[in-house]
Amino acid sequence: DLPRARALAEESVELGRRIGVPTDLVSAQRALAHVLLVQEGATAAPAVRAALGDAERLIDETGATSLYPLVLLDHAALALLEGDTGARERALRQAKRLFAALGAPLRVQQIEALLAG
Repeated sequence: DLPRARALAEESVELGRRIGVPTDLVSAQRALAHVLLVQEGATAAPAVRAALGDAERLIDETGATSLYPLVLLDHAALALLEGDTGARERALRQAKRLFAALGAPLRVQQIEALLAG
């Protein structure tokens, strides 16, 4: 039920802004980006970039840098839909580096599989 998922994601973003819990708002922005990608594909690119840009700004403001590689994976998903293999690879490689620095070997393996495929 994509329309309901989108409505809930938009509501989560609004609630996160109103309540002022930045790390939860990062998750809400990522959820909205996911729904937009599934619902509209590459045509939603501007809205997806806006949501991910807000998430990155919140990460910078809060210092919650462990969330940044997740946003990079979202950027990679958008790049894949847009057919931009260079941007996808750059985002995946940067996410891999950050996950490795965080000590997340399973995520590193997942990204290696994406890069190989």
